[in-house]
Amino acid sequence: MKTLKPCARPSSSRGWYLTLSLVLIFSISAATFAPLALAADAAVIYLSNGADGGSPPVDPTSYMIGEHVTVLGNTNGLHRNGYEFAGWSVSSDTGPFETLLNPGDTFTIQEAGNIYLYAIWMPTFSVTYDGNNADSGIAPIDPSSPYPYASQVTVLGNTGWLARSGFAFIGWSENPNATYPDYVEGDMFYIAQDVTLYAVWEPIIEPPLPTDAYVVIRGLKIVEGGTLAFGQFNFGLFEGDSTEPLFEFCNDDFGNIEFPALVFGVDQVGSHTYYFRELGPAPDNWTLDPTVYRVEIEVINDGLGTLHAWVRYYDGNVQITGTPVFVNVFDDGGNGGNGGNGNGGGNGENGNGGNGTGTSPSTGDVVALLFPCTFLIGGFSALALRRRYP
Repeated sequence: MKTLKPCARPSSSRGWYLTLSLVLIFSISAATFAPLALAADAAVIYLSNGADGGSPPVDPTSYMIGEHVTVLGNTNGLHRNGYEFAGWSVSSDTGPFETLLNPGDTFTIQEAGNIYLYAIWMPTFSVTYDGNNADSGIAPIDPSSPYPYASQVTVLGNTGWLARSGFAFIGWSENPNATYPDYVEGDMFYIAQDVTLYAVWEPIIEPPLPTDAYVVIRGLKIVEGGTLAFGQFNFGLFEGDSTEPLFEFCNDDFGNIEFPALVFGVDQVGSHTYYFRELGPAPDNWTLDPTVYRVEIEVINDGLGTLHAWVRYYDGNVQITGTPVFVNVFDDGGNGGNGGNGNGGGNGENGNGGNGTGTSPSTGDVVALLFPCTFLIGGFSALALRRRYP
C-alpha cells in the first residue's frame, strides 16, 4: 500500500503559493487605483487675456471627473480699451465669433488637470455725428455708441436742430462733401469700423421775387342837359386820410376817367385804402357831384412769383359793382342865352339878361378848360407812370 505523505508538502506548498498570489494581486490593484483617485481633482482658472483693468473671477471649487462646472461672469470688471467682453474660451486666440462659453453655461470635467478659461474681447466701434458747417444747433450724440463689431446701428435724426443759413438739412453721409444723403433718420447699417456721419445740406432755392402788381383806378363821367367834352371835369385820387391828391386827372371825350397805374411791390402785400372824388370848382353852369368813393385794394402774393391785386369800390359802406360814376347836370339859368341872342339883352320870363350872357360855354371856353388837363396829362401823369408807388 502507497503512502500520501510525500505528497503532503507539495499540496501544502501549492496552497501557500495560491494564497500569496492573491495577496500580490490585491496589492497591485491598490497601488494602481489609489493615485488615479487623487489625480481626478481639477480647478477652473479664469485669465484676463490682455485686459487693461479689472480682475478675472475666481472659482474656489475643486472638481472631479464627470462633475459639471457652471461658467462665471465677468464679475470683477475686466475691461479692455476699444473692446467689449464677449465671453470665455479655452484658447487665448479664439475669435469673438467662434463658440464661446458665456456666463451661466455649463460643461463637464472630462479629464484630470486644471482648465484655463481666457477672456475673449470683441472690438467696438464708435458712431459720431458732425454738423458739417452748420451755423447753429448741436450734432446728435448716439447713446449706444460704441458698438460691438457687426452690431446694427440705427441712424438718428437731426435731434439737435442743426441749421445752416441758405441750406436745408436732408440727411447724413460718410462723405463730408456729399450732396445727397447716404442715410436718413431710421435707416440701419452694420458697423465694422469707426463711422462719422456728416450732415448733408441742400441749397435753398429762393422763389423768384414776384412781379409787381398794377392797379388802375377808373371811373365814368355822365352829364345831363349839356355836352360832354374832353377835360371838362377834374378828379382826384387820395391815399388814406391824405388831403392832398396822389393823382389828379380829367375825363376823356367819352367820359372815361383813368388814373395812372398804382404799382405794388412784394413789400406792399396787404390792404390799401384810397378815396376817389370829383375836384371843384365845376365849370360854369354845371353842378358838382359830391360823391366820394372808397377804393379798397388787397395785394396778395401767391408764392409762385406773382402778386395779385383785388380792387373793390364802395359808396359809403355799400360795395358797388362796376366802376364809380359821377353825374353832372347843366343849368343855364332858364334859357337866358336865347334872350338878346346871347348878348345879355333878353327880357322875357327867363329874367334879365343884361348882366349876364346866359349862354353855354363857347368853344373857346372849352379850349381854355382843356389846357390845364392837357398839361396834367403830358406832365404830371407821365411822371406818375414812371413813379413806383409809394
